Amino acid sequence: MAAMKRGLGLVFVQNRNPRSLELQGLQLKPKGYGTTHHDAPMFFHRLYLTLSNKHTSAFVEGADREVLFGASTQEPCVAQHLYSCSDKCAAQNIGKIIGQRCLESGITHVHWDIGLKKYHGKVKHFIDAVRKEGVSLKEPGL
Repeated sequence: MAAMKRGLGLVFVQNRNPRSLELQGLQLKPKGYGTTHHDAPMFFHRLYLTLSNKHTSAFVEGADREVLFGASTQEPCVAQHLYSCSDKCAAQNIGKIIGQRCLESGITHVHWDIGLKKYHGKVKHFIDAVRKEGVSLKEPGL
């Protein structure tokens, strides 16, 4: 809320965006407590993809390991437009939906760790669809 002092013409603005430090690159990424058995998160937002024989799903989680949002072929509004819920086309549509939901929530960078998944087939179509929506798959290093 802006307040104006009389006579001086100064305007004080209070920033109520909880992610402003993160977006400016001033907030440090959480590093955990330094123990060897604890997988410390080095990201603000991480993208996961789950492929099964029947369905394709993806979700984005925050640094506190809480799921922020997701998309799946188990959602009726998505499944009714697909011929199969587990092919390349389904992975591409889930990637497009995740990209749109990222941008709607103000997330422009996510951490994507491919791990043991090979970059071809369904994974390639998913990643290409997310990138095409305008989401960067590498968070800026701090």
